[in-house]
Amino acid sequence: MTLKLDKVEIALLAFMFFHFLIGVFTAVTNTEYFDTVFTVEDGVIEWYTVDALIMCSAVCGWRFFRLRKVRSPLFLGILGFLTLLFLFGALEEVSWGQRILGRESSEFFQENNAQGETNFHNLVVGETKLNRLIFSRLLGFLVISYIVIFPVLYAKLGWIRNLATTFAVPVPKVVYIVSYLIVGLSYPLLDQFSTKKGELLEFGGCFLFLLILAFPKNAELYDPEQKPQKD
Repeated sequence: MTLKLDKVEIALLAFMFFHFLIGVFTAVTNTEYFDTVFTVEDGVIEWYTVDALIMCSAVCGWRFFRLRKVRSPLFLGILGFLTLLFLFGALEEVSWGQRILGRESSEFFQENNAQGETNFHNLVVGETKLNRLIFSRLLGFLVISYIVIFPVLYAKLGWIRNLATTFAVPVPKVVYIVSYLIVGLSYPLLDQFSTKKGELLEFGGCFLFLLILAFPKNAELYDPEQKPQKD
């Protein structure tokens, strides 16, 4: 199998792994710096995560614009939804600009948010933290299914390929599947040293998803000059 990567892909992948490996090394050798500087709120890693989410939104929005006359309403609807979803995620990451603008949280968020900030993913309902329920468990399950199971089914089953074509689903390349596994398998190591490990894993995951989205195996799906073929 010949592995061909665009120069931009290589640069972005190297950028992600460079910072990720620095993060792992720092967590192991200088946990205090990792917790209070490297992964601090509004720190460099959080902003790189925000950048990745904004770029994901931009990729989907650009595809929506380019394909608006040659793809089905459902296909375009998925792209439009993803554009807004990634933008929502980016704004959630920075608490909708609360700290940037110097605004205090409303009484509702002060009472119901685990960090007292203006965002939804840290809300606490009863004794349940939405962040743990939705992002740690549900999202984790979906990501593993998408990264590990979906590509295998896509390669073997025609109806899965047809669904991907209909619903505008990008297919991960092998290099990104392996990269995701490397990032995910670092969790047990980081868990021994820092409670802020999630920030680093979030950064790695978001950047890799940007790469999958921008450079999918089925790139022809987003080419306005090509008509999607079904099995």
